[in-house]
Amino acid sequence: MIVLKKLMEMTERAKKRKNSIQLLLTGLKSAVFIWFILMLTKTSCREENYPPVANLEVSPLSGEVPLEVRMKLTGFDENGPKDIRWYEINYNSGRIKKSSPIDTLVKLEYSGIVNVTGKVTDYGNKTGETEKIQVEVLGKPFIEHFVSLVNDAEIKYEATLYRVPEADLTIEKDGNQIFSKKINDTSPQGNDYEKIFTYSGEGITKGNYKFKLKAGELEKEVTATIPEYAPGIKPMNPINFSEFMDTVFTFTNLYDKNPEDNPVIIYNVLPLDSKTTTLLLADNKVKILGQKECTGAYSIKLFLRNIKGDLGEAVVNGNIIDDPKIVINPFRATNLNGKIWDSFQTRQERDNYLQQKLNEDWTNTIGYNPNPRWDCSESSRQLKINFHGFPGVKGYYGDDLDSIYFYHGTFKDNGKYGLPVYSVMVNFDDHEMNAILTGNNAELFEDWNFIEPQFDQINIQPGQAYMPRNCTLEIWYTFVNKSDSLLDAIPILIFQITDGTPTLIWKNPYDGINFKTQR
Repeated sequence: MIVLKKLMEMTERAKKRKNSIQLLLTGLKSAVFIWFILMLTKTSCREENYPPVANLEVSPLSGEVPLEVRMKLTGFDENGPKDIRWYEINYNSGRIKKSSPIDTLVKLEYSGIVNVTGKVTDYGNKTGETEKIQVEVLGKPFIEHFVSLVNDAEIKYEATLYRVPEADLTIEKDGNQIFSKKINDTSPQGNDYEKIFTYSGEGITKGNYKFKLKAGELEKEVTATIPEYAPGIKPMNPINFSEFMDTVFTFTNLYDKNPEDNPVIIYNVLPLDSKTTTLLLADNKVKILGQKECTGAYSIKLFLRNIKGDLGEAVVNGNIIDDPKIVINPFRATNLNGKIWDSFQTRQERDNYLQQKLNEDWTNTIGYNPNPRWDCSESSRQLKINFHGFPGVKGYYGDDLDSIYFYHGTFKDNGKYGLPVYSVMVNFDDHEMNAILTGNNAELFEDWNFIEPQFDQINIQPGQAYMPRNCTLEIWYTFVNKSDSLLDAIPILIFQITDGTPTLIWKNPYDGINFKTQR
């Protein structure tokens, strides 16, 4: 009975402990629920953060440098003034930032447009910005002008007026006023007046010029000088031509930079090397003649004179082009001994000079000899040697008459006269004589001067001496064969003479020769 009673008490106490735990758990649940409700209530009741509003005041909005400008920045925030954290003013490259409203003076020292903005920022990083306010900073009134030389002898003038309605320009040359003009402020930016003063327009010539610009108390002065130039030549391309040929060049590019001193003429010309000879012709024309077997770069010098008599010089360059062909130029002296030949302008001059040199030459003094043979062929060959000349040729160079007969001539006076004398064959081998071109066209029979070397007669015509009225007449060109240094020859023209009337029937077509036929 006692044991049963103890068991029942223990059971009752266990039930009470269980109920207590259940009550504790229930209380904890209630507390968590109440805390959650409180948190939700607190969050839903927090105040909304509104963006701040900036207010900017700037004055004055224009003025002359240095301009002192008041800049005032305030702000409004619905969450209260303490919610604004930063106040910031920006103007061009300047910046002011504070934690309180700004009211300050800023000195602007450069002319132009200054953009000013204001911004406020709250603690929630929300901002408010103002519209841009522009301040026009005006420079002090001024005048400015510049001069510069253009085209060597012209003056470019530029003038600028700033906040000046008008100004007076005067120009003096060597102390005398030559020009005046009123200039107006017409352009908000850039030049208000530009002009190039020229010889053709305003009669601008060499001398000293003074430009004066005046507006009230403002005055500026600049100067320019146009120097005195020597006559010269404008840039040009090289003058090129083939070996042992010539060219006539008209210099149209001569000038004096001072336009009042034009025109310019060439009064002399000289070669600067041994590759050419030169000849001054009329109307600023120069004949440039390449020497035989001379190629590459060459130079000549022009001597110039302007209308006032001032002198100048110019160097002209070119190239003599190596010609692999046999060059035949019957118009040219064959060496410097005959350079005067290249200066003659008329056929009469050439004919007269030819006769003069034939009279000096000794070829006609060697008479006929049967053995060793000396006849028309040897006379023609000797005249070619003495007149044309063949540099570097192998042969007899003495003056012994028997040896001259034996070797069919001598080279002792090789090229003494430097004249382009050629061989002429009548009916191929009936007779041999000579010819030289004294006219202007190698393809015309009448432009050749036919020579009888045995008695120094020139201008032989059909029916005279040993030239029949009916025959073929061949003109041959003689040269030194480079392979053996001996003389060689090729025919270049053949004329048929019928009843005294010559006709060209053949011209050498070989493309290995460069045959000039026109002067």
